[in-house]
Amino acid sequence: MTGGGDPLDAVLPDPNPASAAEVAAEALRAVNRLTIGPPSPGTPGWGQVGDLYRVLGELRVLSERLPQALRQLAHHLEQPAGGDPYRSDSTTCEPSEVLMASATSALAAAHDAAMDLWM
Repeated sequence: MTGGGDPLDAVLPDPNPASAAEVAAEALRAVNRLTIGPPSPGTPGWGQVGDLYRVLGELRVLSERLPQALRQLAHHLEQPAGGDPYRSDSTTCEPSEVLMASATSALAAAHDAAMDLWM
């Protein structure tokens, strides 16, 4: 990296995991909206097939990074900071252990699906 500062500062003025995930979600929403129509001449950044290939390349990078995030989140659910187990509130019918097991299982399935995207 050249120059000063973290490149994330430009898109993530308040760096925290939830804000980063929100920015990623909104960016993908924008990709969905901006790619409704096919590339057409005169459309900045979406004027030719090369632009489509560039978008595909960036989405591949995104999908290659997703499994790590999912794995890390599952790890944090399995091993909470400080060793204190997560608890559920009084409106939840299931014990927190069941909820955490269900969440980590869902994250593992999402991890596996993300790994299969480009295989």
